[in-house]
Parts: sequence; C-alpha cells; structure tokens
Amino acid sequence: MKNAYKTSLILFLLPLLLLSACSGPSASEKDNIQLQKKAKSWNDADYKQSKVPLHSYVKLYGVIQKSDGKNEKVGKNNRFILMRSNTRYQVINGTNKEFKVGDKVTVYGEYYGFIKAMSIEQ
Repeated sequence: MKNAYKTSLILFLLPLLLLSACSGPSASEKDNIQLQKKAKSWNDADYKQSKVPLHSYVKLYGVIQKSDGKNEKVGKNNRFILMRSNTRYQVINGTNKEFKVGDKVTVYGEYYGFIKAMSIEQ
C-alpha cells in the first residue's frame, strides 16, 4: 500500500517539478534583458561635452575605484566611482548585488549627470 501511495505521489509531483524547472526567466531577468538592449555605450568625449541625453539608458564598463560604503564595499544605494580610460563616473548602485573596490564591472543604468545603476555585471 505504501508503494502505491509513493508511486502516485511521484507521478503527481514529477510533472509539476518539470514544469517549474522549464519556466522562462523571471520578471527581473526580463527587465534586465530589456535594459541591456536599450542601453547605449557612449564615449568619454560625449559625456564630457554633454552629448549624452539625460534619462537615457547607458552602458559603461570599468573598474570600481572608490566607494562610500564601509570597508571598500559597494552595497545597495552606495555611491561609487567607476574608472574607465582615465575618466571617472559617479554611479549609484540601485541593485541588490554587492561589489568591492577593484572589481571590473559593466554598469547598465539611467543617466542623470551621474548613473543610477539598474543592473551591474561582473
């Protein structure tokens, strides 16, 4: 009797498990994908000459040089300086991810004269 119960339970749960394993990306992953498609890379001269439109989505790659977080860490809502080819950019970490000074990252975010990071990848 116990074997029949186990078998029926397995047969009931297996399709549910398979369906959940095959589900697509989560809503936040879809948002990140959309952001990365919208984000545009600008050169340093464009930033310096104010050619980057405010509220545009931007992409920057660089090294975290400095942070206002404790112990050189960058947590949610911490500001940090991203160094790219001898130009510094102020970034606010809007993600739940944590980084540290020296990390090489790609930042995707909205430009306000500074960058509000909505996604950061190492």
